[in-house]
Amino acid sequence: MRFSIRSCLAPLLLAAGCHAEAALAPRSAGDLCVFTEGRTVLLGNLVFMMAGKVTIQDGHNEAFVNQLYWLDLNTTFNVEGGISPHTLHRTDIPNSAPHEVSGGAFFAARNSIYIYAGLSSSSRYDWMWSYNAKDRTWSRAVVAGGKLNLETRFAGLSAVAPESNLSFYTGGWDLPITGTLVFNATDSANLQWTNVTKVDREDAVGEPRIANGGMDYVRLGKKGMLVAFGGYDTSKKGTNETKTSRDFREMDKIGVYDIDSSTWYEIEATGDIPSARTAFCTAVSSAPDDSSFQVHMYGGRSRTWENATSYNDLYVLTLPSFRWIRAPTTGLEPWKADGVGRDSHKCVSWKDGEMVVIGGTTRKDDKQQKGCSRNYPPIRVLDTSTFQWQKQFDRDTKYTVPQIVSDVIGGDGTGKATLKEPEGGWPNSEVASIFSQTIARRPEITDEPLPAEPTGTPQPTAPPSTEEKSSNTGAIAGGVVGGVGGVAVIAAAIFFLRRNKRKKTPTDRFNASPAVPTAPSVYYPEPPPSQPALTDKKDDPYMRIEQEPRELPAQAPVPSRYELDSPAEGHPAQVFELDSPGSYPAPPHPRKE
Repeated sequence: MRFSIRSCLAPLLLAAGCHAEAALAPRSAGDLCVFTEGRTVLLGNLVFMMAGKVTIQDGHNEAFVNQLYWLDLNTTFNVEGGISPHTLHRTDIPNSAPHEVSGGAFFAARNSIYIYAGLSSSSRYDWMWSYNAKDRTWSRAVVAGGKLNLETRFAGLSAVAPESNLSFYTGGWDLPITGTLVFNATDSANLQWTNVTKVDREDAVGEPRIANGGMDYVRLGKKGMLVAFGGYDTSKKGTNETKTSRDFREMDKIGVYDIDSSTWYEIEATGDIPSARTAFCTAVSSAPDDSSFQVHMYGGRSRTWENATSYNDLYVLTLPSFRWIRAPTTGLEPWKADGVGRDSHKCVSWKDGEMVVIGGTTRKDDKQQKGCSRNYPPIRVLDTSTFQWQKQFDRDTKYTVPQIVSDVIGGDGTGKATLKEPEGGWPNSEVASIFSQTIARRPEITDEPLPAEPTGTPQPTAPPSTEEKSSNTGAIAGGVVGGVGGVAVIAAAIFFLRRNKRKKTPTDRFNASPAVPTAPSVYYPEPPPSQPALTDKKDDPYMRIEQEPRELPAQAPVPSRYELDSPAEGHPAQVFELDSPGSYPAPPHPRKE
C-alpha cells in the first residue's frame, strides 16, 4: 500500500474545520429557555418573535440569532419548562436584515409582518424588511410618505389595529422625530405611512412622551383607539440620578389616541393605582357584549437595569370607566417566594380568554436569573377569566368578565357593565361620543393544517458589513483560532515533507485551506428604485393563517401631517442612554450623557 499524505491529513483537516464551525455555530435547535429584549406580534393565530437574545438548552447562551421564531396558537402546548422545537417554529432571517437590533417593533397586516426601527444605524429609510407568512418570502417593502424608518428610534410604543390594517409607533427616547407614526397597509401593493403631530382640537394634547411603557389597541371609537401609559416620562428632565435621567410617568395618566380624528387626549384613571414602573407588558380582553374592555398589565420593574426590582403582580385597567383594579393571581406559580418577578417581556391576548407572556428577564432579590431552569419558563399563560396561571396553553378558550372586575363596573360575566365613564367625567362631549362607539369583532380564525418545520431560508446576497459584530466573540475567536491553528500546524508539516520530497508533477498540490465559516453580518443597503422581486420563496404548504379580511369601507386618507424639524439627511441623531444600559449593541455615534 502506497503511503499518502493526503489520506493521512484529510481527517485531521476535517476535524479542525469542524471544530471551528462548531464553535462558530452553537446548536440553534432545542428547547428555548430564555428570550429577552426581542419584539413580538400576533398575526392571525401565529405569534412571531425575533431580534432578542436567545438561550437554547445546550446551545446558544444569551446570543442574538438571525432567526425568526413563531408559536402557533391554534395548537395546545405545555408551558411548564422550556419550549421544544416541535412547538417553537423557526426560519432564517436574511443576513442583510436587522436581526441584532433591540427596541424596535413589528408591524402587521393581512399575511405579512414588517420590521420597523430598532437600535443599529442612524440612517433613515423609506422601506422595511417584510416577511409574508403565507408564501414564505422575505422582501423589502417600499413605503410611500418619506424616509420615516429611523433605525435608532427605539424604546417606543407600538400597536396593531387588525380591523383596519393599521400599525402605530410613538414615543421612545429623545430623538429628532416626534409624533405618532401611522403605517397603512390596507393596500399591500401601495403601502403608506405618515408621522402625525398634535391636532388642534378642544382638549387635545401632544402624543405621550413615553419610553419603555405600554400601549394597546382597543376597539372603542369609530375606528378604534390606542391606550398608552407607564414607562419613563421623556418630556422633561428627570430628578432621579439614574443614567436615563428621566422620571417615571404616573400610572393615573392615561394617553388615549382616537384613530378616526388622529387626536391624543389624556384621561385620569382612579382606583387601585399601580406603582410607577417600566418594562411591563399589556394585553386586552373584551367583554362578550363589548360593554367593557380590560387592559391587563403584568410585571415590570422599578428604576434602572443595574439595581432593578422586578414585579410579579397583575393589574387591570377597565375601560371606558378608567378604573385600575389589582387582580391577585392563583394556580401554578413558578415563583412562590417574595422578591421574584419578570420584566422586559411581551404579551399577546388570545380569544380574550388567555394572556400569553413571552420571554423577559426574571429577577430574584434584584438579581437576574440566567440559564435554563424549569422554575423560570420562557412562556407563561394566564386565564384572564379566573386570573389563574396555567400549566399549558389551550387553543380553545372563552372569556367571561371576572367577578373582581364586575364588582367595580357592574354587570356580570357576560358583560352588561353599567359604569361607562371616568370618575371625573369626560373632558367634553366629543370625547364622550368617541367612547360610546365600538368596532365589530374580527372574523373567526381558520383551522388549516400546520406546515412542516422550515429547514432554513436562502440568504439574499448583500455587500459585506462595514461593522464588526461582537456576538459570541469568545466562541468565534476560540473556534477560529483553534481551527486555523490546527490547519497551520498541518500545513507546516506538509511544507517540510514536500521540501524533502521532489514531485514529478509540481502542479499536483494538496489544498489544505478549507474555508472557515464567518459569523453573519448585518448590512443596511439602500433600496433599489422599485421594490425587488420576492426572494427566498418556500415550496412548503401554507402556514395556518387567518382568513383574508373582509373588504372595509373606503377610509379617508390619513392627514398628511409630517414632522419637519428632522435633522438633515445623513446627520446622526443624538441618543439618550438606554433603559437597560449595556444590554444593547452600541450605536455608531456617541450617546448623550
